Amino acid sequence: MSSGGITLKAYIWKKTLINLAIGTILSTAVAGLATEGKRSGGYMAAFLGAVYLLWAWITYSKIGGGLLTRLKFLQKPEVPYFHRRDKQTKHNDSLAEENQDRLDEILPKPARYRADAAAYLMCGVMLFVLSMIL
Repeated sequence: MSSGGITLKAYIWKKTLINLAIGTILSTAVAGLATEGKRSGGYMAAFLGAVYLLWAWITYSKIGGGLLTRLKFLQKPEVPYFHRRDKQTKHNDSLAEENQDRLDEILPKPARYRADAAAYLMCGVMLFVLSMIL
């Protein structure tokens, strides 16, 4: 699955390594600043691993009607008809829209959600392993 010069595998690894670097830097910063030292860094790595696993589950549930998409309180309330009107924005951020359109052309949303979920899952597992080492 290659289109536009980026492969799905490269996208997953790039996202995984960036998030793993963020988690590792935060864990070592906590380990260096805390009085408990390595123990606090291990707790931070475990916490971030759990956050990334939760993030992977939420991202994966966006694909096809997972539990989160069916929960009533998380859905946007429908605006009554008489409150609807054409709202004009104060500025048009076309650069952000162009970047989103370009990303949608390279990787369609379902494939991107699967890739993001896989990257977050790998990052969460790696941070849990790191917390066992620390």
